[in-house]
Amino acid sequence: MDNTLARSISNAGLKIQYDALCRQVLSHRNILAWVLKSTTEEYRDCSIEEISDYIEGIPAIGSIPVSPGETNSDAPHRHSRPDDLQSARITGMANESSVHGEGVVYYDIHFSIQVPKKHRETRQTAKIHEPRISRSTKMPRGNIITTSEQPDNTLEKEEMKQKRILADIEPQKSFYPGYKIETRGIYYSARMISSQLTTVFEGSDYDSIMKAISIFICMNAPKKTGNTIVRYSLTPTHVYGSYPDQVSAYDKICTIVITLNESVATENVFLQMMNTLLSKTKSYEEKKEELENKFHIPMSRGAIGEELRSMCNLSDLVEEQGIQKGIQKGIQIGKQQQRRKTQRERKRADAAEQRAIRAEREVDRLKKELQLLKAN
Repeated sequence: MDNTLARSISNAGLKIQYDALCRQVLSHRNILAWVLKSTTEEYRDCSIEEISDYIEGIPAIGSIPVSPGETNSDAPHRHSRPDDLQSARITGMANESSVHGEGVVYYDIHFSIQVPKKHRETRQTAKIHEPRISRSTKMPRGNIITTSEQPDNTLEKEEMKQKRILADIEPQKSFYPGYKIETRGIYYSARMISSQLTTVFEGSDYDSIMKAISIFICMNAPKKTGNTIVRYSLTPTHVYGSYPDQVSAYDKICTIVITLNESVATENVFLQMMNTLLSKTKSYEEKKEELENKFHIPMSRGAIGEELRSMCNLSDLVEEQGIQKGIQKGIQIGKQQQRRKTQRERKRADAAEQRAIRAEREVDRLKKELQLLKAN
């Protein structure tokens, strides 16, 4: 096999292995708990331990379909059970989705999680938007008045339906993949919503739909946008009149974008932790010490430590092969430049030789003319 082709296949294999290990590291409950606590409204007041316990079943790493027709088949909400909670890493579901002509697309880390009861109760509180009369405008905007009364006495029924959330974590190596990351996140969240048909709700039972959250973790972000967290969600705008506002009725979709850049200082502890976890410059020993001592993440055997070590080792190997590839490319470029230089020098030599020949011929011609003049 051609050496260049062999190296390309080897590099591709290493990158695939590295991406798989990265997903495995991020799928540990402690890491998922950090992500959810630091980016979502539902879990910001919970402890890491509580959030870890809320994560259900054995969701999937790179195996659940994003597209229509496939997603419902092995969805996490169909088969997850409380007795599956002993798994430290979230694994197992089939994560793909295919559309005709587009191939198959997979969620990276797909799982369901219970919503804390205190947050469910807050979401069920109704708000009535009353119009406020104003002399300066004919179309007054709504004024929010919080009330504990919910129309139709459906508070208890709604509270029972809002117990779980579907979540997807998507690590991204490139900040510029050729499309807007937030737009892809909205599509993924929308697919998690529509995939619940026949598995979570049937017919017109839309109130049973679970909220969907897609979280994109962008590594290697540029300095100007590195170390940020942005959340996109639905919020109502009351243009005119009174209407009961119940958050749980429309708070069904959310996309979160996290950008990382370890060369940029940040005071956010979560971003510090993620930059350490996914650092390309720190060794396994450095990561282990910081994660354990600074962020209190257990790194013992059987926990995240083994996979993080493998990821760091593979990262070093990928980097080493990248360096070798760069050296080989540099040598090839050097040879090409030398060939071009030699060709240019040869052309110059040929041109000089042609000029010398022409000059010699001109001298001969002039001699002949001089001899003719003398003879006459």
